[in-house]
Amino acid sequence: MFSTPLSLLPGTIEPLEPRQLMAAGALIITDAALAGAFQGVSDWYTRKGYPAHVLTTESIAATYSGADLQAQIRNAIIDYHANHNVGYVLLGGDDTVVPDRNAYVAVGSYIVPDMPTDLYYGSLTGTWDANGNGVYGAPADNVSLNYDVVVARYPVRTADQVQTLFNKVLAFETTPVTSNWAKKALDVGNKLWDTFAPGTYNDMVINHTVSDAELKMRYGDSQYIQPYFPQRQTDYLFDTYTSWDGSTAGDYLLNSANLLTAMGNGYQFMNVDTHGSDTLWGLESGYFSTSDIAGMTQKINVPFVTTIACNTGAFDRAEASLSEAFLRSPNTGTIVYLGSSRYGWDYYGSSLGTSSLYDYGFYQALFSSSGGTLGDAFATSKEALAYASGSNGSYRWVMFSLNYQGDPLVSAYTQDPTYLHPAYNSTIFDSRQDFSISALPAGATVTLWQGDDVYVTGTANSRGVFTAAIDPTVGQIKLTVTAKNAAVYTADLNVTVDNSPPAPYTLSNKTLTITGTEGDDSFAFFAADGVYAITLNGQTWTFSASQISQVIFNSGGGIDSATLTGSSAADQATLRPGLAQLVGAGYAVT
Repeated sequence: MFSTPLSLLPGTIEPLEPRQLMAAGALIITDAALAGAFQGVSDWYTRKGYPAHVLTTESIAATYSGADLQAQIRNAIIDYHANHNVGYVLLGGDDTVVPDRNAYVAVGSYIVPDMPTDLYYGSLTGTWDANGNGVYGAPADNVSLNYDVVVARYPVRTADQVQTLFNKVLAFETTPVTSNWAKKALDVGNKLWDTFAPGTYNDMVINHTVSDAELKMRYGDSQYIQPYFPQRQTDYLFDTYTSWDGSTAGDYLLNSANLLTAMGNGYQFMNVDTHGSDTLWGLESGYFSTSDIAGMTQKINVPFVTTIACNTGAFDRAEASLSEAFLRSPNTGTIVYLGSSRYGWDYYGSSLGTSSLYDYGFYQALFSSSGGTLGDAFATSKEALAYASGSNGSYRWVMFSLNYQGDPLVSAYTQDPTYLHPAYNSTIFDSRQDFSISALPAGATVTLWQGDDVYVTGTANSRGVFTAAIDPTVGQIKLTVTAKNAAVYTADLNVTVDNSPPAPYTLSNKTLTITGTEGDDSFAFFAADGVYAITLNGQTWTFSASQISQVIFNSGGGIDSATLTGSSAADQATLRPGLAQLVGAGYAVT
């Protein structure tokens, strides 16, 4: 017996720069008309530590072989993955800009020969047409359902739509609301097939008439979200119960006006279980459609929208589909929409149907990770159900129909976000140097980027210090810091000409020797945790603790002074005529 669908009832390739030959880089594929609009997205990915490159479909068609443009695009991705370490692919446009692969899938008598699936661009093993009959993705084609690269799609058509979605991504990452929002979620559900009397269901005591949508969502929350995100605060807007009820459960009507009001309360997550079509969700009374989004006059902060409703992710049919309307509109905060491009699937009377298992599997993967991106969580959750998707059926159907729409390189907040205040030397000279940043959360990712001259990315140590060797040129160097539950920090630092005399020191075998002048010298050493600061006559150099273990100051002539400041650990000082020595954990200064 198969499940029942939840339908609504009635140029040329540019050579890669050195900075782009990095692991986990990103490839953005779009057409020539939108390539300029996506350059800002590419630069943002690069700033965050994912070196990115924009590649046009025109250049792909002129360079790569393949039976059609889809095959050529996939061969380009295979090349960039194998030879340039690309781990993320963003398809920059809807199907009219970057075509999807239409795959064959069936559930009983329900057959779709043209299921739009972007998994074709993420699963890079084989051809997806092993028997050469021109039908892609059939079980006989032995398709691998594992992601070699994470694939997402900006379902846009114009440069303005690109910028609108990108602006929302920037706002979410750099200027998030810092209170009473990040932990909040809105569950929306309307009867799928039936309602039930009060009672105990899956160990849940329900004291009111309850729809199957409410039962499924409460159960899914308890099994797949609560164990991994216990601090989540959920409001309910079901047909049979809401967080705004009066004297009777469900007396606050689930209609478009009340849904808009609820979304305006500010939530990071919204999950919707109902019937749907290309452009709308069915509600208890009426519908919520693309026209409701178009008519909004308030900013509604629901960056992440997930749903099991049929067809609302059909970016290849309606213009615009519900997913496209959410993502393209400047009046929503939505930057990711996960919903089926064709039917969703559920079982009558089941605790969770197929679409719900994919839906809640995504949340489980997201909240059980240590801070990965939403794109990573999506790929992980789908791979977890690959074992059940090898033959035709509802699992394979949803595997193909559920496409990631929105930005793949955003991360969810699991608590109210904070703003970072890193400490660093604002004066940078155009010379080889060790640049240190402190006051960071341990594990924070730091990226320094200046065109082709500097591209360094790494993480702060347990003491919150990051140090990198750089050799910048005059101009600006971009500093970006990302950390879990923190707004992305950015700064453009000025690099100026170094007119100072050559540094009066040598560094060999972790021994730093500083030579004074024949005049009066002032020497100072400061042993901060993990970073050593050394000053001679007002000029300061910094070194990481891993670089030096011995410092020797040859004072030369004149009347000289030395100030030696130890670390927070136990240090020992020795003073006698003509010599001062400070010894601490891992270092000695003489």
